[in-house]
Formats: sequence, structure tokens, C-alpha cells
Amino acid sequence: MEASALRKIRKRNRSVAQRNYTAERLFRWNSRPPHSLSSNLRRAERLMREDGQFGKAVKALHSNGVASVNAETIQSLLDKHPVSALPAEDRCHPPDSEEDFDSPSITAKKVIYYLQSFSKGTACGRSGWRVSHLTEMCGFQNF
Repeated sequence: MEASALRKIRKRNRSVAQRNYTAERLFRWNSRPPHSLSSNLRRAERLMREDGQFGKAVKALHSNGVASVNAETIQSLLDKHPVSALPAEDRCHPPDSEEDFDSPSITAKKVIYYLQSFSKGTACGRSGWRVSHLTEMCGFQNF
């Protein structure tokens, strides 16, 4: 068998395996048991012990779980979070010259101040970077 044919077979097998894995995860998600008091207690204890996140621990104690994935839930989410139109095209273009653009004044002191103002355990943004990553790159440890 040629190398290209083997590559196609491997690629097809990987995509089938990925689809099966995704379907299995979705099935397990939809068939999971509802949250119980004991699971909420375990989660709250772990949050307090490992991360020191008392606010999230209290929320875990009051949690009723996550809504199931069905048409009613999806419609409810769409009603609460409607899709807006894209911004006008002229607002997306950068200024024509350097004189039209005012650069912000950012000092190292401001960066450190704002990084330290984040709560402990803050989730990452779209880039995947957490505040702890940025503080380590800046080289200060009194966070």
C-alpha cells in the first residue's frame, strides 16, 4: 500500500474516533445524575482547601446543577442572550495616519497594579492566559 493511502486511512480513523469520543461525552453529559448534597459538599470542601475560594464554595453549596441540553434550554439561552449585528465596516478600519491615533500611556507600575487586582483563581480569557501566567512572566512573586 502506498504511503498516501495509509495517511488517508489513518486520518479517516482519527476523525471517526473523534466523532465517537464526542458522541460518548455528550451521552454521558446528558445521562449524568443530578447534583446531590454530598457532591456539592465535596466540591465546596475542595474549593476551600485547595484554592481558598470561599465565595465559590458557598455557590457550590447552593448549586442545583446544570440544565440539561435540550431545545427548551437552548431557546431560553437564545432569548436571554440574543445575537447582535456585526459592527459597521468603517469602525473596523485603523486610522489612516499615525497622527489620528492616540497611543495609551501604560507604565510597568500600572501593569503590576492591575495584575495584582485580579481575584485569586480568575479564569483565563480567549487567549488561554491566566493572570498567574502573566505575573510569572513579569517576575514578581508578591501576588
